[in-house]
Amino acid sequence: MPQLADDAQYATMGARNRHRDALRDLLTDRLRTRGADEWFELLRAAGVPSGPILGVDGGVRFAESLGLDPVAPAGRGARVIPTVRHPIGYASGEVDYSQAPPHFDGDRERVLAWLDR
Repeated sequence: MPQLADDAQYATMGARNRHRDALRDLLTDRLRTRGADEWFELLRAAGVPSGPILGVDGGVRFAESLGLDPVAPAGRGARVIPTVRHPIGYASGEVDYSQAPPHFDGDRERVLAWLDR
């Protein structure tokens, strides 16, 4: 909808905010013409940061489809549990996955003591 860029009602942020309801209707109607996957590919090809809204399982599959490694084993020995990998890499070192998440309510006393400082 390139014509909207030249429309005075939508040319500035303030104008778009004043005409938000009309703009929302225009965009909603246009977005309904294609599926979410197709819009994602078009936006991605245009360099627009975007992504689908997914649950954890869908997010893991989506990350894998992009060539990422979204799952990390956390813990040691018999207590290794798959967990979602931290999404940010640090130049100063790796994220430590050596400790598995606690059992349900396993850190209760330690957390309560920390909260009561």
